[in-house]
Amino acid sequence: MSTVTVWEYLARQLSMRVDVPLEPTPQQPSPAVATPPPVPNDSDLPPPPSSALNLYELTFGSVCGICAGIFIKKGAKFVAFMLGGTFVLLQVTSILQNTHPEI
Repeated sequence: MSTVTVWEYLARQLSMRVDVPLEPTPQQPSPAVATPPPVPNDSDLPPPPSSALNLYELTFGSVCGICAGIFIKKGAKFVAFMLGGTFVLLQVTSILQNTHPEI
């Protein structure tokens, strides 16, 4: 087994000749119009999955959870609206104070 220095290895790698074709390889001509995929028949499709929510198995806890989620979503939107409105009003009052300092 012979030991090769890094410089000898790089010299060997750089001295290797790589043949690159000068002309591009011919490509297959693409069709002018693409054909659409075939539409499957209804009999070929699998049946739709059953829903995870069964109206007859809803419990009191499920109904309370759904109502709480809707309430939190609506409440968060209201809080965001009020914070945004407050910010806009503060900006408007700042502009009015700067444009008419001696009213």
